Order: sequence, then C-alpha cells, then structure tokens
Amino acid sequence: MDTVRERQGEATRLCNIGNVYKEIGQIKKSIIFYEQSLNINREIGRKKGESIILGNIGEAYYHLGEMEKAKNYFEQSSSINKEIGFRKGESYNLNDLGNIYRHFGQTKNAILHYELALKNCDLCHQNNNLIYL
Repeated sequence: MDTVRERQGEATRLCNIGNVYKEIGQIKKSIIFYEQSLNINREIGRKKGESIILGNIGEAYYHLGEMEKAKNYFEQSSSINKEIGFRKGESYNLNDLGNIYRHFGQTKNAILHYELALKNCDLCHQNNNLIYL
C-alpha cells in the first residue's frame, strides 16, 4: 500500500513539473514529464490520474498545433472518464474536443461537443464557463 501511495505521489510531482514547463512555454519538455506520470498512473491502476494526464498531454499537443495528436489524447481521456463516471473530467474533454473541431472548421461538431460539455456540467453541478471564445 505504501508503495502505491509513494508511486502516486511521484506521478503527481512529475505532473506538477510538467505543468510548470507548460506554463513557461516549454511544451515539449512538459510532455516528457506528463508521459512519465502517465506510465506510473497506468502501472498503479489509477484511472482518474491516467485520464487527467492524458488530458494534459492533449492540451500540450493542442498548444503545439498538433491537433490530431491532441484529439487522440482527449478521446482516450474521455473514454476513461466515461468508464469511471468522472463527469467533470469528461466535460473538460468534450470542451477540448469542441475546440479541436472548431479549429478544423467543423462548427456543427464543435457546437455538439460544447453542448455535451455543458450538459455534463449541469449533471455534475459544475458552473464553470468552459467555452473559451
């Protein structure tokens, strides 16, 4: 049990380092730390952590302009969030996917994903404005 907790702490610290690198604009370096955190979360079976890190990696690729990679990571994260019933995380994923579709000029698909994100927010009593224009 202590080993799992220690590994979880290590995964969190790696994620935090990745967050700092992302904040200072070193996106590729952030991905390295996110991937290490992702591997640990998978190793210890921490699905929620896995979904969060997949979302972080998706955001990093989004900022790099690598939309197909970003979409892939957001979809993986969304799938896990559905599986574990983490509606708040799923709302973020749906919003992120809406941003991807908007980037590709697929406005109907973007609106659909934004509306689904909003519906999920209502279901989880989250009142954040998720649509960034």
